[in-house]
Amino acid sequence: MRICKLLDTLQSEYQQNTTFRKNGTLLLSPGRIPKAKHLLFPGLPYETIDELLVSEYKYPFPKQYRELLHHYNGANLFMFRIQKGKLEFASTNLIIFGLPRTKPFGRPADMEEPYDVRIEDLGRHKDIPDTWLKCGCYKSAFVFGDPADLFIDTQTEQVFACMRNDSKVLEQWKTLDACLSNIFECVSQYEEVLIVQ
Repeated sequence: MRICKLLDTLQSEYQQNTTFRKNGTLLLSPGRIPKAKHLLFPGLPYETIDELLVSEYKYPFPKQYRELLHHYNGANLFMFRIQKGKLEFASTNLIIFGLPRTKPFGRPADMEEPYDVRIEDLGRHKDIPDTWLKCGCYKSAFVFGDPADLFIDTQTEQVFACMRNDSKVLEQWKTLDACLSNIFECVSQYEEVLIVQ
């Protein structure tokens, strides 16, 4: 998949500026705010994906998403700093959900895990079809505000973007790979700091 190649290239580009966590998480270009420019989570064995996700999901599990989780168990990409007066906080332009391997409570600060697709999929507008699996979210630019959620139609494997708390389709792609590759290339062009007046 092209998105896997893009993430592999990203990992290579930051090879000299990467923090490696014990659980395998990679912090590319680590910092303070944000914690890193990119977080990449190590892929899962197909057996784990099948046992904890595929077998528990009531609709056909998207093939490309399963393949992606095998290579990268989610990612937080193009993280940036928002500055509003004296306040500074971090946001992320593209998040791919995954499957955390440790429980959130009591997890050490240096054991970053992906957003949990099983939890994130529950938060959706009432008019979004049940057969759509929420697999990530993104911002179309370094912006202040809600992101758009990404849904895979499990019947066709097409991907749709809808604003959070809305069911109106903003964009659509034929495949998850086309979607993530397109968004990756778009958001890679923006600045890393947003000043909000």
